[in-house]
Amino acid sequence: LQRTVKGKEKYRLGLQAEKAGNFTEATTLYKSATVLLPNFTDCKIRLAIVAIKTEEWAIAISQLTDIETEQSRYLRGFAYAKQGQLQ
Repeated sequence: LQRTVKGKEKYRLGLQAEKAGNFTEATTLYKSATVLLPNFTDCKIRLAIVAIKTEEWAIAISQLTDIETEQSRYLRGFAYAKQGQLQ
């Protein structure tokens, strides 16, 4: 239970850091949350979004590899398109 509470808190703090434009801190917090909550896909999606915001396309794609939601497919497609790789 403590892992869940700590993981959700790290995720929430990551959202705040991302909103403030502090992408390095947001990435660190999301990664910490992912360690505590490995099945919480929202962390990986947020990591991908931060990578897209910083134009780190390969990182964005790698974060979304095992996630099959409409949002993850869209983000993955966007990252591929920004690299000129239309699939």
